[in-house]
Amino acid sequence: MKKSLIQGLIIATTCTAILSGCGSTEENQTAEETATEESTAQQQGGPPNGGPPGGMGSANVDTDSIVTDVAATLDEEVSVSNDSTSVDTQATQLAQAFLDTLSDEQKKSIQYDLTAENAATWSNLPVNAVQRNGILLGSLSEESLKAAKKLFYVALGDEGYKQLIMNLEAEEVLGEQNEGYDADLYYISFLGEVSDSSAWILQVGGHHYANNFTFNTKQTGATPFFIGIEPQTFENAAGETVEPLATRKTAMYSMIDSLSDEQEAKAELTDKFDDVLVGPGNDGNFPTEHGGIPVSSLDESQQELVKEAIKTWVSDVNEEDQKELLNAYLSDEALAQTYVAWSGSTSSEDQGSYLRIDGPRVWIEFTVQGGIVFRDQVHFHTIWRDKTADYGGEFSSQ
Repeated sequence: MKKSLIQGLIIATTCTAILSGCGSTEENQTAEETATEESTAQQQGGPPNGGPPGGMGSANVDTDSIVTDVAATLDEEVSVSNDSTSVDTQATQLAQAFLDTLSDEQKKSIQYDLTAENAATWSNLPVNAVQRNGILLGSLSEESLKAAKKLFYVALGDEGYKQLIMNLEAEEVLGEQNEGYDADLYYISFLGEVSDSSAWILQVGGHHYANNFTFNTKQTGATPFFIGIEPQTFENAAGETVEPLATRKTAMYSMIDSLSDEQEAKAELTDKFDDVLVGPGNDGNFPTEHGGIPVSSLDESQQELVKEAIKTWVSDVNEEDQKELLNAYLSDEALAQTYVAWSGSTSSEDQGSYLRIDGPRVWIEFTVQGGIVFRDQVHFHTIWRDKTADYGGEFSSQ
């Protein structure tokens, strides 16, 4: 997508003008509705590093800094040495190597103090609507971008890295329809000093994607982790048909579809949801009581479907951390306190369909949204959180 088109959107100074990129010109008058469809959670405040204020319609996106077409690099293979060091150690080494490729100004712009306020600066909305931490991927040199990708790959593992690439490809598809969407417009930032011993967080995110991956923290963590997608299915630049959330969608709806009529009635929530409940700006706001049906009341095959659904999210982190997280989420003790629930509809084709897995630690939501750019089809919002290990447990989350 031409950068001049993106710049034309970014300089807009009002919320309505910014959000017009979410629909056609004829739909500008419904910008407020469009924003609600994108997310019910609006972030307030901005990055405390002296950056511009955040909030709706006030983000400062420096498109003048874009020097690399990120989309042109998405099919490049990432080569990372497979040594025996821990993920924390390997990620620290790669993060330091990445920092060495940056200018002094970029280094200053990418590094933040490890505080709850900084950690909470993420969103699923377009980047021109809500301020993010850090610098644009498109502002990185080709050398820096390659170094960043190695870090992403080690943190996310093979499956998680593929998911990131698919989200970036989806942004290019959206950008062909409307201004303001582009793979260049994803951010990277570090919270805390990159170190072998002290805690730090890698934030990667943009529209429909927000990852908060932790290293050397109190607990192993890869959350909050938001993934959305629009359109559901598309053809990428290589001519391949891509459906980024197919595995998650299939797993979640297979879980709910396995319930008998009686079980389905017990699993239904009385509240209705037009987006994820514990999304951006809602750290720690989990319901005080479980809703739905306890997994312990399901038969063995149904319980396996619940486990498979949880695994589809945890598979998006490296193998070392996957093992620890799955041991915590899928233990007999944890499953005895885990519930599954639905609201609105049990069909992935229906706007307003909402599915949930709620355990002592694991929290997963899957919601069906109306179309924003592709108005003739629904799209998905999902979030994975950990009630005790969001941001690596560095901040109180409950």
